Order: sequence, then C-alpha cells, then structure tokens
Amino acid sequence: MKNLLVFTLAITLVAFISCKKQDDNPTYDVCDSRRKTVMTATNWTGYLGYYNDLRKWAVNVYIPNTTDGIRTCILCTDIPDSLKNLGQVVTFSGDLKASDGSPAPTRGGQEIYYVTPINLHQ
Repeated sequence: MKNLLVFTLAITLVAFISCKKQDDNPTYDVCDSRRKTVMTATNWTGYLGYYNDLRKWAVNVYIPNTTDGIRTCILCTDIPDSLKNLGQVVTFSGDLKASDGSPAPTRGGQEIYYVTPINLHQ
C-alpha cells in the first residue's frame, strides 16, 4: 500500500511539472496577437516576397548600417491584388511580433517577425 501511494505521488508530481513547463513556453499560431511585440515599424519601405510554406506575403526591409541585415516582416493580413507582385516596393507601419524561431532565417543577418500592417501601400 505504501509503495502504491509513493508511486501515485511520483506520477502526479511528474504530470504537474510537465503541465507547468507547457504553460511557461506557450506556442502560438503564426499570427497570434499574443506574441510579444518586439518593435514598431513606422513608414518602413521594403520589397515584397512570399512564403510558400505559410502562404503569406512578407516585406523585406534592409537594416540600416549593416552589410547583410534584413528584417523579414511576414504579413498577417491579406494585401490588395494590385500589390501582389514579387519585388514590389511597399511602405507600411505596424507592430512587429516575435517569430520565436519559426520560420528559421534562411540567410545570415536575417531577422523574422510577424506584423499586421497599417497603411500598406506603394
């Protein structure tokens, strides 16, 4: 009986710790508004790209004073058909949300964020 009680307590403790770890490191959907805001873009200009895996457009903005730095801002809203051209230069504002490593950068100097743009235009 004593062994059964100790075993039950051990299993309960392991289950509690496992649940606690999951709560400390939440996983969000790609464009979940609960992601941490890292910075705010105000009238940033960049060129459009497309993420096939996510089926989302992105604005690639060069980071000033760097050789190869680029901020890839994955757009969390649809964009007008008139802008849907790879390489199209656009300007936007909005809150950049942490990507938490998903998707992973594809080249050195790349930072990836999610953003719901405001005033996206040519």
